[in-house]
Amino acid sequence: MAAIDMNGQLRQWVAKAINDTCMGEDFGYDVRWDLKPPVLYHTIVITMSNPMLGQGPLVQQFKAPVSALREDAIRMGVHHVMDQLRELHKQVLSAGPKPVRGSDN
Repeated sequence: MAAIDMNGQLRQWVAKAINDTCMGEDFGYDVRWDLKPPVLYHTIVITMSNPMLGQGPLVQQFKAPVSALREDAIRMGVHHVMDQLRELHKQVLSAGPKPVRGSDN
């Protein structure tokens, strides 16, 4: 039996899910371990650029229990988070820039 890099496999699934539906948009991602006894989770963090210049990226995440890792479930989670980020992107754009503190504008 060969060794399987679970983190590497999960990263491949996340990257493929993003690439399949990114529609030319730039998304970033990271995968990290998260232990909430008695369950070990992977936390998948997905980012999208903020439409407001100089602001940090928009960030969403979801958790996937290690015991239930399946590519279809990861794909669904990634697509859901991407939809949330797109909606957040629209909200930030419609809200417009925030006034700078100390400004009379």
